[in-house]
Amino acid sequence: MTGPQSSHQRGEAQGLALDFAYLTRQTFGDADLQYELLAAFRAQAEEILQELQKSRNLAPAKTAGFAHLLKGSALAIGAAQVAAAAENLEMGAADTNDAVDLALADLAASIVDVSGAIDLFFTKYLGK
Repeated sequence: MTGPQSSHQRGEAQGLALDFAYLTRQTFGDADLQYELLAAFRAQAEEILQELQKSRNLAPAKTAGFAHLLKGSALAIGAAQVAAAAENLEMGAADTNDAVDLALADLAASIVDVSGAIDLFFTKYLGK
C-alpha cells in the first residue's frame, strides 16, 4: 500500500495496542476495575463490529454513530489503535463502499489486536 498508512499499520509501528500505563492511571491501579473495563470494552467492541459487518448497508449516519461510540470507549481505556480506526470509519462513513470496507477492515484488525492485548493482560497481570 502506498500513500498514507492505515491506522492499523500506524499502531503496529507505534507498538502497543493497549496503553497499560494509561489504563492504570485511569483506574488508580485497581485491578478489578481494570478487568471490568476491559471485559466491557471487548464485549462492546465485538458487538459493534458484528453489527457493522452484518448490516453493511447501514445509513452513513448510523455507521458513524457506532464508530463514534467505539472511539470514545477505546480512548477511555487507552486503545489508541481502535480509536484511530473508529475515527477513520466515522469520518469516512459516507465515502464509497470500497473506502468504507477498507476502514471497517482496519477497525476489525485493530479490535483483534486489542483483544489479544486484553487477553494477555488478563492472563499475565490479573491471573484471570
